[in-house]
Amino acid sequence: MYYLNAACPVCGQAFTENDDVVVCPVCGTPHHRDCYQHLGHCFNETLHSQGYEWEGTVNTETTVPDPNQETQPLFRRPDMPGMQEPYYGRYQQADPYQDTGSGNRCMFCGYEVADDARFCNICGRPIIRGEIDGIPVEEWGRFLGRTAAPVLAAFKNQDEKHKKRTLYLPLLIVPEVFLLHRRLWLEFLVYELIGGLLAIPAMVIYASELGATTFSGLTSLLPMATWTTLMTVCAILIIAVRVCLGLFGLWYYRKWSVRKIQRIRSLSTGEEEYSARLLRSQPTMIPVYILLGLYVFYLFSSFR
Repeated sequence: MYYLNAACPVCGQAFTENDDVVVCPVCGTPHHRDCYQHLGHCFNETLHSQGYEWEGTVNTETTVPDPNQETQPLFRRPDMPGMQEPYYGRYQQADPYQDTGSGNRCMFCGYEVADDARFCNICGRPIIRGEIDGIPVEEWGRFLGRTAAPVLAAFKNQDEKHKKRTLYLPLLIVPEVFLLHRRLWLEFLVYELIGGLLAIPAMVIYASELGATTFSGLTSLLPMATWTTLMTVCAILIIAVRVCLGLFGLWYYRKWSVRKIQRIRSLSTGEEEYSARLLRSQPTMIPVYILLGLYVFYLFSSFR
């Protein structure tokens, strides 16, 4: 998560891309790391008991502090004018980067967080805990693999808000890759079948323009004007199918995953076998590579 348009509440300086930013695990407020260490706690610690969460409502333009400004920040960073002695080593507060021993880790960056942390200190993303559709997050993580974090965050949001619609760009842009990667074999075949049927009018028109006889039987069935209209209608339907996948595909995948995990649980005789089966069911890139290979082969062969 980037905070290029936000400012550190301790020193008042805007964050830059080279800054070392640490995030409060309770409310999500970003700080410069040295500011956090100097203060020893979150700038908004007094508001934690009220359930305060940093909203990130900032100006769209990053302003540079005026060096001639009279007001003094709460704390001067070492790169600010007037900071004469070395900063590091002067303060002995606990390093916010060190492991807490809790065993809880952020699914996005892997950093170990405290038991009561709601946000990760490093990446600032929310900590995903509890259950989703009655399945513990840890089991979801084993099933979804390395790409579990963003998908689980969306699943958690759907489960808590009881909604089906979530815009998920991979399903909108490259649904074939998503379906193959996530082992949705039947759904992939259905999607390709629908796409192939909707592409028939376009193939008939292109074959007619090239003088090919592949679709000569279909060409004689309808006038070319009708085929052109059908091609436009089918193109709109293809876009509609992709939009539906982009909006509701993740909800379908979540329900499909619940059924899959429950089936794995019922077939397992113990926790070790259950965990091993979940790991074997993780997404795979092998069919995606095969699909890309076939596509590249088709491109090369078409240019010969």
